Amino acid sequence: MSALGTVRSIVGPGSYHYLHVPSAQAAFPKAETYICPGIETKQPQMKFDWILGDKSPTAWEKDMEQVLVRGSRFMSEVAFFHKPSKTLLLVDLIENIGDKTEEVGLGIKLWWKAVFHMWNKPRPAPEYQIGWKDKKAAKHSLERMLAWDFERIILSHGDLIESDAKAAAREAWSAPLSSDA
Repeated sequence: MSALGTVRSIVGPGSYHYLHVPSAQAAFPKAETYICPGIETKQPQMKFDWILGDKSPTAWEKDMEQVLVRGSRFMSEVAFFHKPSKTLLLVDLIENIGDKTEEVGLGIKLWWKAVFHMWNKPRPAPEYQIGWKDKKAAKHSLERMLAWDFERIILSHGDLIESDAKAAAREAWSAPLSSDA
């Protein structure tokens, strides 16, 4: 990692994505740590400098915008938009697993095909799909992201979305976006 430059920031972007923060902190003790709301209660011993929200920290405010995704009863996530590369960075808001995804085990394949019907269909994590408790808040967060000028999406789970990214996001989020709640 340090061959790329100085590591200044460590990010725990979602309430299910923080397990490697302590090892990153040990490897880069001078880096500041930013976490998604909820991690501080799940891991009260974890040291951090900033709880992320809708406003970008000064460390990356010139290049990145962010939004705290609201409305889910099971998970929290902060989505990021890297302005220079026009890239949306997501954790669980879209998962894109299918025929092109490498090293997918039989169990995941079965669940994604037969249970969740997400195989070859970019969709939010199942926890989002069954857990939108405040659809109005979710819709507001998702609409903020769709207003960004992104052309590609980097995901934590599955294949990147490198063409028609905005249309793919709109389709993935169609249920909460169509809500009048």
